[in-house]
Amino acid sequence: MRDAATISLLVAALALAGGMPGQSDTPPNAHAIGDRAVAAQHRDDAALETYERVEREVQMSGDSPPVVEQDRIYRVVPTGTGTLRLLLRDRGMPVTPDIYRQELQTWIRTLEAALNPNADDVRGAFARAEEKRRTRTTIVDATREAYIATWLGREMQDGYSCDKLRLDPNPNFRPRTTAAEFLAHARATLWVDEKSGHVVRGEAEILRDISFGGGVLGKVYKGGHLLLKQQPVAPDVWLPVLYQYDLSGRKFVFTFQLHNRVEVDHYRNLGPVSQALAVARNDLARSASFRGEP
Repeated sequence: MRDAATISLLVAALALAGGMPGQSDTPPNAHAIGDRAVAAQHRDDAALETYERVEREVQMSGDSPPVVEQDRIYRVVPTGTGTLRLLLRDRGMPVTPDIYRQELQTWIRTLEAALNPNADDVRGAFARAEEKRRTRTTIVDATREAYIATWLGREMQDGYSCDKLRLDPNPNFRPRTTAAEFLAHARATLWVDEKSGHVVRGEAEILRDISFGGGVLGKVYKGGHLLLKQQPVAPDVWLPVLYQYDLSGRKFVFTFQLHNRVEVDHYRNLGPVSQALAVARNDLARSASFRGEP
């Protein structure tokens, strides 16, 4: 639960539950709203694998008032088997040109390896990437059983007219995987763009403690809150611009609090691996002029 990707997966999965049968005040088009959101999210997920972006991650302490524990800016780039985070700035200070060149060289080596998927040392990376896709698909499929959706009307969100849905846990849902276990412990609200069908905003609240390994490995305590916001970055492509999560729990015998905010911008589609490799090589060639920006 410590990385933004895991949290965004949970919130995005919650958002996809809009196709569930609703209660009596759900309008006739509730299924259509959900079906459009599912289809749009699948397209967005596929597109994200070829996009680079810039993420600013701020981690706050649980003190009152909170203290900034980490403030970093990363360039997140596709590798063909996932993503790689290139550190750009740490607490406002840019990394040195030498460090950035080393990061670019690592990216280039990873892309070159991805061009030979049958190599023994690369096959495992592709297998892990495929497993992540299957896990996400499993969670998305589980949402159709995990929630009861209620249409709450239409609201404006970030300039878009949205259908607002509340997603309550289905008491009859029996999760079949550890990943789907999250869904049984959370309630969500989402806003779906009326015109495009893309999710504009999703919020989730953890209603009950989530145990791992029967509570031996740890717990995420009830009361946690998660937020996801998306915006269009290309025709019919909406990608995250904000993740935020406030969670507390226990890992083994050690308690923790997570207060993270990740802002995302500067999306750019790099295309297939070969095209991304050309971009990486070009960036390395001009890296002598690096000033801490992508």
